[in-house]
Amino acid sequence: MIQFVVEGHPVPAPRITHGSRWRERVQRYMAYREQVAIAARNAGVGRLTGPCELAIRVWVKPGHQGDWDNYGKTVSDALLGIAYEDDRQVRKATVEIVPVFDRDLERLEVRIGPLDGSANSCP
Repeated sequence: MIQFVVEGHPVPAPRITHGSRWRERVQRYMAYREQVAIAARNAGVGRLTGPCELAIRVWVKPGHQGDWDNYGKTVSDALLGIAYEDDRQVRKATVEIVPVFDRDLERLEVRIGPLDGSANSCP
């Protein structure tokens, strides 16, 4: 398993139902998704060739958090083409939201690797 951290306020994937604020949320999401991709590359995440597992821990201030599945979507989309060719390779995933009361402690931690027992490669 390879682990990496993205410091700062985690950004969940936006929902289309947010109306007029949707465009602003999409721009924030796209910028954050690129931050996740850069952190993965810098950590040496390489392309997996088979089934993989993904563990995401979101450290965020209460009241400023999104839905767990939208954080998973952000990370899954960011790792496409870096950790795997197709996100259907992700067979096991967990998302944990951990409350922090200091905004300076907000971050995203990601672990990714081959699914236990699979013949897979990951540098």
